[in-house]
Amino acid sequence: MKQNLTISLDRQMIRKAKIVAARRDTSISGLLAQQIEILVGEEEEYERAERMNGRTFVDTNVLIYAHDVDAKSKHVTAKNILRELWSERRGVLSMQVLQEFYVNVTRKIRSPLPKESARLVVSSYSIWCVETTPAELSVAFRMEDESRIGFWDALIVAAAAKSGAARLLSEDLNAGQKIAGIHIENPFAAVP
Repeated sequence: MKQNLTISLDRQMIRKAKIVAARRDTSISGLLAQQIEILVGEEEEYERAERMNGRTFVDTNVLIYAHDVDAKSKHVTAKNILRELWSERRGVLSMQVLQEFYVNVTRKIRSPLPKESARLVVSSYSIWCVETTPAELSVAFRMEDESRIGFWDALIVAAAAKSGAARLLSEDLNAGQKIAGIHIENPFAAVP
């Protein structure tokens, strides 16, 4: 069912729109309808592509390397991965990843980050966070037994599954393995 839409434009814009519409053998209403349909279609296509391409779950080690300047080539690789995920809006992680990141970059790496800097990183990545609940704990228990992986890794995979991730970037799990429909990739496998 079609409905009418009323908009307000200044006279000069209406005059120009009439000319454009005439050149395209349509009315201003037809011109606007076409443009709105194109705009909505592009937005729907973007959302469809985002769902089909899936999200990428980032394990703690990738986030740590991105902020550990002493990690050399892994640092560069991790930074590039995260930059790409930000631009594509496909990155996802869990609270567990942020907690592990904070502890490691403030205490365990060779050149620890100041707590304030680490907290800013945690804050900026919090929008990527998928919430884990007792349901994911149950899934992790099952994965731990079925996939023969450690509990903490199983909890990462459970969070990745909940997020709808198609792949999980991790140095800790077996690259090439598929767990719960998620492809495990080691982004550092070819990095010296």
